[in-house]
Amino acid sequence: MLPNYVSSSFLINMEIYLLRHPPVQIKKGICYGQSDLPIVSNWETYLSPKINTLPENLKVFSSDLKRCSEVAQHLYPNNFITDQNLREVHFGSWEGRKWNDIPKNQIDEWNNKLDTWNQHQGESFQQLKERAQTFIGSLDQTSETPVLIVTHAGWIRALLAHLLNLTAQQAFMFEFNYGSLSCIASKKNYSSIVYLNH
Repeated sequence: MLPNYVSSSFLINMEIYLLRHPPVQIKKGICYGQSDLPIVSNWETYLSPKINTLPENLKVFSSDLKRCSEVAQHLYPNNFITDQNLREVHFGSWEGRKWNDIPKNQIDEWNNKLDTWNQHQGESFQQLKERAQTFIGSLDQTSETPVLIVTHAGWIRALLAHLLNLTAQQAFMFEFNYGSLSCIASKKNYSSIVYLNH
């Protein structure tokens, strides 16, 4: 069962929609984090049908990586803001490598210490979560305009971890498919999950 509220420190009164980008043009099994890759040619077929039910008066933000900004540009031409804080986690020396080529002991350490481990000269999950927190804190606290964020699965998990006070291991229990849409509704001193991974 999903938690029905989040930290009382989240005081914005609005709906926040979270759109994960479609698949990218890369061979399977490659770690690509912040590598700036284009989306597949048939990317629109991956978008959630719920895209068509979004409010008209959205404020749209996007990761500046191509796989997100190209989608935002198509959906909301020249009417969105890119932000580096919305990028996927940075995998450091793992970027562009096959997961199978990364030493197993490193992956085991990473899995066991997801919150803090960054021995690959990249980011820890905690650092990603801090970026999500920074972005949320930058939103207009007085605006009730719904927000759409085109971003990455890791970033969405980091936001939920921040809002729900989850560990990285708990946050990774949530699945976000390519092109899926999620929604969080904030009501001043609490927030509820409307839906995830639709």
